[in-house]
Amino acid sequence: MRKDKVVEINENENTVKKYKVYELTVKQILELFNSDILDGNKTLSDFEGQASKLLPYGTDATLDDLKEMAPSDIKLILDAFMEVNDSFFALARAAGLGNMLSELKAAILRDFSNLLVNSLSQAIQGP
Repeated sequence: MRKDKVVEINENENTVKKYKVYELTVKQILELFNSDILDGNKTLSDFEGQASKLLPYGTDATLDDLKEMAPSDIKLILDAFMEVNDSFFALARAAGLGNMLSELKAAILRDFSNLLVNSLSQAIQGP
């Protein structure tokens, strides 16, 4: 059965938003590796276009939701993603797919780093 986890994020003192984070299916993992997500030469607009297509694989949070979050909130979602997909990462390591796993992890971290930068930029600019 596909695992999931609910992440609660405080939007303000009175509002808590809940986001679901999903375990990837084998089909989705294959689609990720057949896409160009592992290409590290992306601009932010390239990333935004692809992220809006790929985010539903792992969460019900949208790109716009993530843009409004603080970096610590994005980290909560990333940590939950890594947790519910722990079996995939363990299997990949056990199967000797270290390079593939490293590329996937680097792509995830790079893409979330872009979101963090965007989030910080919005916070600095203010409402």
